Amino acid sequence: MTCETTLEQLDCVRPHSDDLALPEFADARAHLETCDACRFQFERRQRIDSAIAHVMHQVPVPSDQPAKLLAQLETAQVATTANATRPKRATHWRAVALSLSLALVVAVAMWPRSSDQLAVGEVLDRLSVDVTKLSRYDGKVTPPKPFEWSAINVFGDVRGQDLDGTPGHDAAVRLFQFDTRRGHIVQGLLISMPAQRVSPPPAASRFSVASPRYPSIGEQRFAAVTWQEGDWVYFCLIPDNPGDLELLQRSTQGVAA
Repeated sequence: MTCETTLEQLDCVRPHSDDLALPEFADARAHLETCDACRFQFERRQRIDSAIAHVMHQVPVPSDQPAKLLAQLETAQVATTANATRPKRATHWRAVALSLSLALVVAVAMWPRSSDQLAVGEVLDRLSVDVTKLSRYDGKVTPPKPFEWSAINVFGDVRGQDLDGTPGHDAAVRLFQFDTRRGHIVQGLLISMPAQRVSPPPAASRFSVASPRYPSIGEQRFAAVTWQEGDWVYFCLIPDNPGDLELLQRSTQGVAA
């Protein structure tokens, strides 16, 4: 795919969503892995789209405003029809302006409002990967170890992180390590969240088949996958090494609990 075609296709990817993991974006994902310029432009556009959505959430819209605009638009259309001798250009553009204003207000009114749920992309945007700065996890239930991770060492205290600004931890953060048969060591972070806090849910239900993404958190890039098991959503983050993520996923294929 060319850069132009890739970016055109990626304009369909919603910010803070799992859209990029869909099969129809496979070629675009492959292009992003090899093209720094397109990856930069894609991430820039995602930030802009996310900022626009945030601003629209802050716009106060009176409940009767759409009805008022509809009434004004109807009045303008009636006047245009009734007075055929008046210059039509100004009246036409007045109606167009009212139509656009109505569309904007309706869009703002109908834009999904924030809730206690977070999209996968939002979680990744808000995560801190400096475990030393996190306090002990205050959740009532410690997340279980993922189904396929019997051979992976998850160790240390379970740390917690607030992602929405309200009291209490939203995510549990743990370190993990996997020693391969050839002596190579894979290290990273395992983040767990209650499934009801993540919407839309990840497409994958197993770690070994989850599609990778490559977020930047702070100044560091990661290879990451997200999947859901029962009541929990898991995030596996490996510092800037897609090869290690692929190795870890291959090593867990077919592993029983």
